Amino acid sequence: MSHPQTSPSSPVLSIVLATTQPWPAARLVLDSLYAQATAIGAEIIIADGNGRGAAPPSRYPAVRWITAPGASVFQLRARAIAASRGEIIAVTEDHCRAAPDWCQRILAAHREYPQADMIGGAVENGTDRQYIDWANFLIANDRFLPPLPRNEQSFITGQANVTYKRRALPTPYPVEGLDEGSFRQALRARGGKLYTDDRMRVWHVQSLGIWGSCMIHFHDGRTLAGFKRAQLSLGPWLARLVKVLLLPVRVLGNAPRIALRTAWRKPVYRRPALGSVPWLAVVLCFHYAGELLGHLAGPGSSPHRLQ
Repeated sequence: MSHPQTSPSSPVLSIVLATTQPWPAARLVLDSLYAQATAIGAEIIIADGNGRGAAPPSRYPAVRWITAPGASVFQLRARAIAASRGEIIAVTEDHCRAAPDWCQRILAAHREYPQADMIGGAVENGTDRQYIDWANFLIANDRFLPPLPRNEQSFITGQANVTYKRRALPTPYPVEGLDEGSFRQALRARGGKLYTDDRMRVWHVQSLGIWGSCMIHFHDGRTLAGFKRAQLSLGPWLARLVKVLLLPVRVLGNAPRIALRTAWRKPVYRRPALGSVPWLAVVLCFHYAGELLGHLAGPGSSPHRLQ
Protein backbone atom coordinates (compact mmCIF):
# COMPACT_ATOMS: atom_id res chain seq x y z
CA MET A 1 0.00 0.00 0.00
CA SER A 2 1.46 3.37 -0.96
CA HIS A 3 0.52 6.88 -0.02
CA PRO A 4 -1.97 8.65 -2.27
CA GLN A 5 -0.24 11.30 -4.33
CA THR A 6 -1.22 14.86 -3.51
CA SER A 7 -2.66 16.95 -6.32
CA PRO A 8 -3.92 20.51 -6.72
CA SER A 9 -7.32 19.28 -5.50
CA SER A 10 -5.90 17.49 -2.45
CA PRO A 11 -6.59 19.07 0.94
CA VAL A 12 -3.74 20.85 2.67
CA LEU A 13 -4.70 19.24 5.98
CA SER A 14 -5.84 15.72 6.82
CA ILE A 15 -7.11 14.97 10.33
CA VAL A 16 -6.96 11.30 11.33
CA LEU A 17 -7.90 9.44 14.47
CA ALA A 18 -8.82 5.97 15.67
CA THR A 19 -11.74 4.89 17.82
CA THR A 20 -12.22 1.49 19.45
CA GLN A 21 -15.37 2.45 21.34
CA PRO A 22 -18.99 2.51 20.14
CA TRP A 23 -20.65 5.78 19.21
CA PRO A 24 -20.86 8.38 20.76
CA ALA A 25 -17.24 8.02 21.98
CA ALA A 26 -15.97 10.04 19.00
CA ARG A 27 -18.60 12.75 19.40
CA LEU A 28 -16.43 14.85 21.72
CA VAL A 29 -13.61 15.29 19.25
CA LEU A 30 -15.86 15.63 16.21
CA ASP A 31 -18.03 18.31 17.79
CA SER A 32 -14.88 20.27 18.60
CA LEU A 33 -13.25 20.13 15.17
CA TYR A 34 -15.82 19.35 12.48
CA ALA A 35 -16.96 22.92 11.74
CA GLN A 36 -13.46 24.41 11.78
CA ALA A 37 -12.06 21.59 9.62
CA THR A 38 -14.76 21.78 6.96
CA ALA A 39 -14.50 25.58 6.90
CA ILE A 40 -10.91 25.34 5.61
CA GLY A 41 -11.46 22.30 3.40
CA ALA A 42 -9.58 19.84 5.61
CA GLU A 43 -10.48 16.17 5.39
CA ILE A 44 -11.37 14.10 8.45
CA ILE A 45 -10.72 10.34 8.42
CA ILE A 46 -11.76 8.14 11.34
CA ALA A 47 -10.91 4.46 11.57
CA ASP A 48 -13.44 2.52 13.63
CA GLY A 49 -12.21 -0.67 15.28
CA ASN A 50 -15.43 -1.32 17.17
CA GLY A 51 -17.77 -1.71 14.23
CA ARG A 52 -20.30 0.56 15.94
CA GLY A 53 -18.14 3.64 16.38
CA ALA A 54 -19.44 5.66 13.44
CA ALA A 55 -21.88 8.54 13.82
CA PRO A 56 -25.27 8.55 12.07
CA PRO A 57 -24.55 9.29 8.37
CA SER A 58 -26.29 12.68 8.40
CA ARG A 59 -24.47 14.04 11.44
CA TYR A 60 -21.00 14.68 9.96
CA PRO A 61 -21.41 14.09 6.23
CA ALA A 62 -17.86 15.12 5.31
CA VAL A 63 -16.18 12.54 7.55
CA ARG A 64 -14.65 9.50 5.86
CA TRP A 65 -15.14 6.39 8.00
CA ILE A 66 -12.97 3.29 7.73
CA THR A 67 -14.32 0.23 9.52
CA ALA A 68 -11.94 -2.49 10.72
CA PRO A 69 -13.56 -4.39 13.61
CA GLY A 70 -11.04 -5.81 16.05
CA ALA A 71 -8.09 -3.72 14.85
CA SER A 72 -5.85 -2.05 17.44
CA VAL A 73 -5.50 1.72 17.69
CA PHE A 74 -2.08 1.40 16.02
CA GLN A 75 -3.56 -0.49 13.07
CA LEU A 76 -6.49 1.91 12.86
CA ARG A 77 -4.29 5.00 12.77
CA ALA A 78 -2.17 3.31 10.12
CA ARG A 79 -5.22 2.74 7.92
CA ALA A 80 -6.45 6.29 8.37
CA ILE A 81 -3.04 7.81 7.62
CA ALA A 82 -2.57 5.58 4.56
CA ALA A 83 -5.95 6.80 3.25
CA SER A 84 -5.17 10.48 3.85
CA ARG A 85 -4.36 12.89 1.02
CA GLY A 86 -3.20 16.06 2.75
CA GLU A 87 0.30 17.48 2.75
CA ILE A 88 -0.05 17.92 6.52
CA ILE A 89 -1.47 15.08 8.64
CA ALA A 90 -2.81 15.90 12.10
CA VAL A 91 -3.45 13.16 14.64
CA THR A 92 -5.59 13.31 17.76
CA GLU A 93 -7.72 10.91 19.82
CA ASP A 94 -11.43 10.27 20.19
CA HIS A 95 -11.29 11.35 23.85
CA CYS A 96 -9.72 14.73 23.10
CA ARG A 97 -11.36 18.11 22.59
CA ALA A 98 -9.63 20.41 20.12
CA ALA A 99 -9.37 24.16 20.67
CA PRO A 100 -11.70 26.21 18.41
CA ASP A 101 -8.72 27.43 16.34
CA TRP A 102 -6.83 24.12 16.29
CA CYS A 103 -6.88 23.68 12.52
CA GLN A 104 -5.84 27.27 11.86
CA ARG A 105 -3.01 26.98 14.37
CA ILE A 106 -1.75 23.80 12.71
CA LEU A 107 -1.57 25.47 9.31
CA ALA A 108 0.06 28.57 10.79
CA ALA A 109 2.70 26.49 12.61
CA HIS A 110 3.65 24.59 9.47
CA ARG A 111 3.91 27.85 7.53
CA GLU A 112 6.10 29.32 10.26
CA TYR A 113 8.33 26.23 10.46
CA PRO A 114 8.59 24.87 6.92
CA GLN A 115 11.72 22.97 7.95
CA ALA A 116 9.80 21.00 10.61
CA ASP A 117 8.95 17.39 9.76
CA MET A 118 6.75 17.01 12.85
CA ILE A 119 5.14 19.61 15.09
CA GLY A 120 3.62 18.67 18.43
CA GLY A 121 1.17 20.85 20.30
CA ALA A 122 0.13 21.29 23.90
CA VAL A 123 -2.13 18.88 25.80
CA GLU A 124 -4.21 20.02 28.76
CA ASN A 125 -6.05 17.85 31.27
CA GLY A 126 -9.78 17.91 30.56
CA THR A 127 -10.59 15.76 33.62
CA ASP A 128 -8.98 17.66 36.45
CA ARG A 129 -11.18 17.12 39.51
CA GLN A 130 -9.66 13.93 40.92
CA TYR A 131 -6.04 13.11 41.68
CA ILE A 132 -6.33 9.67 40.05
CA ASP A 133 -7.26 11.38 36.78
CA TRP A 134 -4.27 13.70 37.15
CA ALA A 135 -2.02 10.68 37.68
CA ASN A 136 -3.42 9.02 34.56
CA PHE A 137 -2.81 12.22 32.60
CA LEU A 138 0.61 13.22 33.93
CA ILE A 139 2.34 9.91 33.25
CA ALA A 140 2.01 10.45 29.51
CA ASN A 141 1.48 14.20 29.16
CA ASP A 142 3.19 16.14 31.95
CA ARG A 143 5.84 17.52 29.60
CA PHE A 144 3.24 18.79 27.14
CA LEU A 145 1.24 21.02 29.46
CA PRO A 146 1.45 24.64 28.32
CA PRO A 147 3.42 26.79 28.13
CA LEU A 148 5.81 25.12 25.71
CA PRO A 149 8.79 26.53 23.81
CA ARG A 150 8.11 27.23 20.16
CA ASN A 151 11.25 25.80 18.63
CA GLU A 152 13.03 22.58 17.76
CA GLN A 153 12.88 19.89 20.44
CA SER A 154 14.14 16.35 20.89
CA PHE A 155 10.83 15.11 22.30
CA ILE A 156 7.27 16.08 21.37
CA THR A 157 3.78 14.89 22.18
CA GLY A 158 2.30 11.72 20.78
CA GLN A 159 -1.03 10.83 19.25
CA ALA A 160 -3.11 13.26 21.34
CA ASN A 161 -1.86 16.28 19.38
CA VAL A 162 0.83 15.75 16.78
CA THR A 163 1.19 16.72 13.13
CA TYR A 164 3.38 15.39 10.33
CA LYS A 165 4.47 16.67 6.99
CA ARG A 166 3.82 13.90 4.50
CA ARG A 167 7.49 13.77 3.53
CA ALA A 168 8.31 12.58 7.07
CA LEU A 169 6.16 9.45 6.91
CA PRO A 170 7.45 6.10 5.64
CA THR A 171 6.24 4.87 2.27
CA PRO A 172 4.46 2.53 2.31
CA TYR A 173 3.03 3.25 5.75
CA PRO A 174 3.30 0.11 7.94
CA VAL A 175 -0.06 -1.67 8.04
CA GLU A 176 0.48 -2.55 11.71
CA GLY A 177 1.20 1.06 12.58
CA LEU A 178 4.23 2.63 14.18
CA ASP A 179 5.82 2.66 17.59
CA GLU A 180 5.70 6.45 17.64
CA GLY A 181 8.58 6.85 20.09
CA SER A 182 10.96 4.70 18.05
CA PHE A 183 9.83 6.38 14.84
CA ARG A 184 10.65 9.83 16.18
CA GLN A 185 14.10 8.71 17.33
CA ALA A 186 14.79 7.26 13.89
CA LEU A 187 13.47 10.39 12.18
CA ARG A 188 15.79 12.62 14.21
CA ALA A 189 18.72 10.25 13.60
CA ARG A 190 18.36 10.76 9.85
CA GLY A 191 18.13 14.54 10.16
CA GLY A 192 14.42 15.07 10.69
CA LYS A 193 13.32 18.09 12.71
CA LEU A 194 10.77 18.02 15.54
CA TYR A 195 9.17 21.25 16.78
CA THR A 196 6.67 22.24 19.44
CA ASP A 197 4.04 24.97 19.23
CA ASP A 198 1.66 25.35 22.17
CA ARG A 199 -0.79 27.41 20.12
CA MET A 200 -1.94 24.03 18.79
CA ARG A 201 -3.94 22.87 21.82
CA VAL A 202 -6.23 20.00 22.81
CA TRP A 203 -7.79 18.86 26.08
CA HIS A 204 -7.35 15.19 27.02
CA VAL A 205 -10.70 14.09 28.47
CA GLN A 206 -10.37 10.63 30.02
CA SER A 207 -11.68 9.59 33.43
CA LEU A 208 -11.30 5.84 33.89
CA GLY A 209 -11.47 5.48 37.66
CA ILE A 210 -8.83 3.74 39.74
CA TRP A 211 -8.94 0.28 38.17
CA GLY A 212 -9.41 1.57 34.64
CA SER A 213 -6.43 3.93 34.98
CA CYS A 214 -4.24 1.16 36.36
CA MET A 215 -5.18 -1.28 33.59
CA ILE A 216 -4.85 1.16 30.71
CA HIS A 217 -1.29 1.88 31.85
CA PHE A 218 -0.55 -1.81 32.35
CA HIS A 219 -1.56 -2.46 28.74
CA ASP A 220 0.31 0.63 27.53
CA GLY A 221 3.47 -0.54 29.29
CA ARG A 222 3.17 -4.06 27.92
CA THR A 223 2.44 -2.81 24.40
CA LEU A 224 5.40 -0.45 24.20
CA ALA A 225 7.83 -2.92 25.79
CA GLY A 226 6.52 -5.73 23.59
CA PHE A 227 7.03 -3.67 20.44
CA LYS A 228 10.51 -2.68 21.58
CA ARG A 229 11.40 -6.29 22.42
CA ALA A 230 11.07 -7.30 18.78
CA GLN A 231 13.76 -4.75 17.81
CA LEU A 232 16.40 -5.78 20.37
CA SER A 233 19.30 -8.18 20.02
CA LEU A 234 20.31 -10.31 23.01
CA GLY A 235 22.70 -7.83 24.61
CA PRO A 236 20.34 -4.82 24.64
CA TRP A 237 17.48 -7.15 25.63
CA LEU A 238 19.39 -8.30 28.72
CA ALA A 239 20.33 -4.71 29.60
CA ARG A 240 16.72 -3.64 29.35
CA LEU A 241 15.62 -6.65 31.39
CA VAL A 242 17.78 -5.40 34.27
CA LYS A 243 16.05 -2.03 34.01
CA VAL A 244 12.50 -3.40 34.00
CA LEU A 245 13.29 -5.66 36.95
CA LEU A 246 14.04 -2.55 39.02
CA LEU A 247 10.30 -1.86 39.29
CA PRO A 248 10.23 -0.74 42.97
CA VAL A 249 13.16 1.62 42.51
CA ARG A 250 11.65 3.13 39.36
CA VAL A 251 8.30 3.72 41.05
CA LEU A 252 9.89 5.36 44.09
CA GLY A 253 12.00 7.58 41.86
CA ASN A 254 9.63 8.44 39.04
CA ALA A 255 6.41 9.18 40.92
CA PRO A 256 7.87 12.17 42.78
CA ARG A 257 10.05 13.10 39.79
CA ILE A 258 7.03 13.52 37.49
CA ALA A 259 5.17 15.55 40.09
CA LEU A 260 8.13 17.75 41.00
CA ARG A 261 9.05 18.33 37.36
CA THR A 262 5.51 19.50 36.65
CA ALA A 263 5.34 21.65 39.77
CA TRP A 264 8.70 23.28 39.00
CA ARG A 265 8.24 23.90 35.29
CA LYS A 266 4.49 24.63 35.29
CA PRO A 267 3.69 26.27 38.66
CA VAL A 268 0.02 26.74 37.79
CA TYR A 269 -0.34 22.94 38.01
CA ARG A 270 1.64 22.59 41.26
CA ARG A 271 -1.24 21.59 43.51
CA PRO A 272 -2.68 18.76 41.40
CA ALA A 273 0.80 17.53 40.49
CA LEU A 274 1.94 17.20 44.09
CA GLY A 275 -1.42 15.89 45.26
CA SER A 276 -1.35 13.10 42.71
CA VAL A 277 1.96 11.56 43.91
CA PRO A 278 0.35 8.57 45.73
CA TRP A 279 -1.76 7.73 42.71
CA LEU A 280 1.21 8.20 40.40
CA ALA A 281 3.03 5.54 42.41
CA VAL A 282 0.07 3.14 42.16
CA VAL A 283 -0.45 3.60 38.43
CA LEU A 284 3.27 3.41 37.69
CA CYS A 285 3.38 0.02 39.45
CA PHE A 286 0.93 -1.28 36.87
CA HIS A 287 2.71 0.44 33.99
CA TYR A 288 6.08 -1.04 34.88
CA ALA A 289 4.54 -4.47 35.56
CA GLY A 290 3.18 -4.28 32.02
CA GLU A 291 6.63 -3.36 30.74
CA LEU A 292 8.13 -6.39 32.49
CA LEU A 293 5.58 -8.77 30.98
CA GLY A 294 5.93 -7.18 27.55
CA HIS A 295 9.70 -7.49 27.68
CA LEU A 296 9.50 -11.15 28.61
CA ALA A 297 6.50 -12.32 26.57
CA GLY A 298 5.74 -9.67 23.97
CA PRO A 299 2.71 -7.38 23.65
CA GLY A 300 0.10 -10.14 23.72
CA SER A 301 -3.43 -8.73 23.38
CA SER A 302 -2.53 -5.42 25.05
CA PRO A 303 -2.45 -3.31 21.84
CA HIS A 304 -6.11 -4.21 21.31
CA ARG A 305 -7.03 -3.05 24.82
CA LEU A 306 -5.79 0.51 24.38
CA GLN A 307 -8.14 3.33 23.52
